[in-house]
Amino acid sequence: MKKSFLDNLSVYKLWLCLILVNIILIGLALSFYNSRFDIINYPFSYAGGVFTQDGLKNTISSRIYSLDMLVSGLIMLLMARVRVKSPKIYEMSLSIIGGVGFIIASLAPDDTRHIFHVIGSAMAVASLWLLAIIQIGKIKDSIGLGKFIVMQVILQVPIFAYAITYFLDIDPLAHQLQKLALLGLITVLLFSANSRFSLKRA
Repeated sequence: MKKSFLDNLSVYKLWLCLILVNIILIGLALSFYNSRFDIINYPFSYAGGVFTQDGLKNTISSRIYSLDMLVSGLIMLLMARVRVKSPKIYEMSLSIIGGVGFIIASLAPDDTRHIFHVIGSAMAVASLWLLAIIQIGKIKDSIGLGKFIVMQVILQVPIFAYAITYFLDIDPLAHQLQKLALLGLITVLLFSANSRFSLKRA
């Protein structure tokens, strides 16, 4: 019996797709930002604002950013669909929460619907962080204690540093740490998902 499109998908492939979509679309949003985008000191959400930090209309960049959030949400929901085959219901639930969070963020620009943008983004990032913790925990025995600790440091140190500076409103340090937190999250998600994918094929 011929396998369907969903049968050929793996969580690793979907993580890879999610990250590539964000790199491409966020990159385009930054390129079309209707002013100079200070990538070090601005959070990425500024690219999705209806207006630039200088008060100029930011229509093209804002729409590209919203598209990125929407596509990311759909990928997460597709990931939840793929996870139906897994007995771990909490992974499927976190994928759904992340997908809904991305979709909320797509409908709520940071400068005009800030509260909803924060709620959606928090749902998305928190679900990704928890999924990364779950995934790295599942491969602990196969990768060894040393690599497990390294992955935990890469994941936890930047994201907690970012969370603390964000809630204490320490700018622009919080905006700078955002990039390190996202890089750590991406690294652990891809490493853990690829390791699980490789183990299943072995």
